[in-house]
Amino acid sequence: MFTLSTRTLLILIVGIALVLNSFAAAGIASAEPTAERDTHAHHSTGALDSPADSFDRPFSSGASLSLANSTVTSIVFLADHSRSDGPDPLEHDLRKELHDDIHQTSGIYVSDLRETYDIHRSTLRYHLDVLERRGLVSSDTIFGQLWYAPVGSDGNELRAALTNDTIGEIVDSIALLEPVSVTELASEVERSPSTVSYHLERLEYEGVIEQERRSTTVLSQLASDVRTELESLEDSADP
Repeated sequence: MFTLSTRTLLILIVGIALVLNSFAAAGIASAEPTAERDTHAHHSTGALDSPADSFDRPFSSGASLSLANSTVTSIVFLADHSRSDGPDPLEHDLRKELHDDIHQTSGIYVSDLRETYDIHRSTLRYHLDVLERRGLVSSDTIFGQLWYAPVGSDGNELRAALTNDTIGEIVDSIALLEPVSVTELASEVERSPSTVSYHLERLEYEGVIEQERRSTTVLSQLASDVRTELESLEDSADP
């Protein structure tokens, strides 16, 4: 049995509204000369329009045509999104580029995608949502930001950490010096102890590092699976 999708039905409804609005605009345009004569008669007798007269007077054809133009814009927008959300989501050029970038980088923040593509945030999120609904990418919130990666990819927390210069430098220093104290790390990365402590808390929360207190000192080291992932990244980066 043939059924219409919700989006197609919406486009049909808006199209019908446009047709009705066009008829209304044509009727208003033909009625305007009469309205103008009535207005002239009022001014000739010195009478002022009452509030009721103002409400009873029809809208101008300009306002109706403006509404018609707005309706046309809505139909074009819906039609474009209906087309772009078709059977193959990668037939859409922008969506194909987003998909390829996410897979080539093995994960990227949505903020970095916005810097690459000069499009509105809502448009970017729409196409990313389509990719995610079709099972082509996945999203997660890492370090307080939205992160997109290929479906089933591992090590997103580590990759996200390495995209930030300061956090990435702290991770590399931990890998080199572990177990390491906050003071030693601060000296190594040339940051204040408070800044290093802040990032260490975030890294521990995301499971990138593990911390252990020994007497009055807190020592940090990479989580075992993260250490393996980092070594794998380093090996793949070597020529």
